[in-house]
Amino acid sequence: MLRLDAAAVLVAAISVLFAQLALFSTVGAQNQIYIDPLMIRLLVHQNFLNLTSVTHGPLAYQALEGAPLTVEIFMSGAYTSNYDYMIEGCLANGYPFINHRGCMQCDAIFVRQIETPQYWQDGRDKRTLIHLLAYQPLDTNTINIECSLLLAPCCGCTQNACERGVKPGVDTPSNYQRFVKSVQLQLLNGAVGVSEGTATWWCAEIYELSWWLILIITLLAVLLIVALVLLICCCLGRRRRRNVQPMISKLHLETDHYRTPSESLSQYTNVERHVSRSNIAHIATNT
Repeated sequence: MLRLDAAAVLVAAISVLFAQLALFSTVGAQNQIYIDPLMIRLLVHQNFLNLTSVTHGPLAYQALEGAPLTVEIFMSGAYTSNYDYMIEGCLANGYPFINHRGCMQCDAIFVRQIETPQYWQDGRDKRTLIHLLAYQPLDTNTINIECSLLLAPCCGCTQNACERGVKPGVDTPSNYQRFVKSVQLQLLNGAVGVSEGTATWWCAEIYELSWWLILIITLLAVLLIVALVLLICCCLGRRRRRNVQPMISKLHLETDHYRTPSESLSQYTNVERHVSRSNIAHIATNT
């Protein structure tokens, strides 16, 4: 019975833990966000644009090698009051020019990075402009720029992510999406033709548990383990007490050795324990 009780408690504890995890998953699923693929665009423009420059299209043009170009990550003001994006890295033919914190590594090709300030006010567009010079990649005539982005349902939470050291799931809501945008630049006869690439979506629904949720789950697990240890100790204690009871009953039936006044120290009379001491003295006097 004790083993069955312990097993039942263990199964119940595991069921409670899985129920908690299922609850957190359900809450995360209810908070998932729908993302329009055109909400964020990766564009390339001729010349070095500034934040007051107007975006023009379609994106098809030519430029000589070494000509100034601007890579733009663009979000319309129709979304910035409810959403925000963060750059988690950009590559140019495998070369990382923006790291996982959204910080640009400037060199002779990648010149600077600028971002729209206070873009969450009055429905302003959010623009991240990256200035670079057209260059000839090794063993190819294509410049492939690929950026990994994070989109969160918040307003201005990732502004100046590089300077502030923004952490996904900590400084942003936990229900966010990650995706990759790319653009290709074809070198044709010493010129560069630019076309907008397609978006590759991955990890479309990623939810990181907040630190307090992780703490709650950890505390629940610790409490369950402590309860199981106490239950096992109680079961073992009850089993020991049950094993001791027969030994005590057996001792009551054993005989004690009593010495009468007429006997020497070396002589004893075997008398059952249930015989009273007065009867023992009476027997000794008569003898």
